[in-house]
Amino acid sequence: MAKILIFIEAFGNFDFLKLFNGTTNNELGIIKFPDEKGTVHIFNSTAKPNSKWLFNIGKFTNKYYLYTRATLQYEELIMNDIGSIIYSNFNTSSPTAVIVHGWTGNRDSNINIALRGAFTMIGYNVIVLDWSKVADKDYITSVEGVPRVGRYLGNFLSFLTTVTNVSISSLHLLGHSLGAHVVGNAGKELGGQVGRITGLDPAGPLWSLNSKRLSETDALYVEALHTNAGFFGILETVARTDFYANGGFDQPGCLTDICSHERSWKVFASSLMFNNLVGYQCSSLLQFTLDMCYGASLNFGNDELMKSGSGTRSAVLLLQSMSVDEHLSVPAARLPPTLIKKGAKKIWKKESQRWTIDMYERVICTVGQVDADAAKHLFLP
Repeated sequence: MAKILIFIEAFGNFDFLKLFNGTTNNELGIIKFPDEKGTVHIFNSTAKPNSKWLFNIGKFTNKYYLYTRATLQYEELIMNDIGSIIYSNFNTSSPTAVIVHGWTGNRDSNINIALRGAFTMIGYNVIVLDWSKVADKDYITSVEGVPRVGRYLGNFLSFLTTVTNVSISSLHLLGHSLGAHVVGNAGKELGGQVGRITGLDPAGPLWSLNSKRLSETDALYVEALHTNAGFFGILETVARTDFYANGGFDQPGCLTDICSHERSWKVFASSLMFNNLVGYQCSSLLQFTLDMCYGASLNFGNDELMKSGSGTRSAVLLLQSMSVDEHLSVPAARLPPTLIKKGAKKIWKKESQRWTIDMYERVICTVGQVDADAAKHLFLP
């Protein structure tokens, strides 16, 4: 049984580039971003989107697929078609998770397979948004289309809750990469009344200064997990609670930024089944640096709808692999420990000026199989 110690840093709004002498994905007008198959594409950030095509985005561009424990097959839910909902297996007594893929993804993207398997096992209604008609366009055009896709998702969820008479607060929206900004816009459309939004390494290129990005007011509780910040993921804090895993840049066992970018939803899938990410509050920089924090606890991930908490999080994460992640013993190497400690000191000093109480955490996590459908996708580079 392999054990890996992962240092997770809290990064506020200070100058990352001066601290680590790194480069971000947006420099010199060049954008690099991976497609669903892992191929990295290069774009000019000043390129114009296909506005003529974007004009054709409508309320039926999005496709919605329902998964429950009651059936092995998906059921398509259709906007303004009441029958597609009332004659489906949608369970009004269960909470609902809405999963949104990223760029070039579709209904059968790995994130959908893993998370729908985990959520249905614990009794959730799962709705997978397939927005591939927009996501399959070039990155610039897809980014431009995200707000409209999100608004139509919000309109659909409003229709769904009206037909089923369930509360908007019983919805948990999750999105990976560009999908994180899609769910943010859906939350905006619903007036921030969604119970919870989880952004899984929200996409970074063209989003840092974008007013339509995921934000902390998009739901009653918004959290984000950053695993490739400044590269394919966004660098800045975007949620009420932001977790920067292993410093937020690279993840152990990953030799590419693509692997680190995808690690966010794989870690989250495990937390759904085991609720195994328990954090403890630190009261000083010394406790944080020495990993000797024994304050109030707070769980990351899991299926709890009415979560609470705020601020930027840091943690030490102990992963105990059970079957599918033995290769995770490969250590992360981009950020030396000396820089991690230096960063922690700067963070503590600056963040203490912005928050009365800073919550830094120590997290212990046991990673196991979610189910036969999801396990093959968990923690694979």
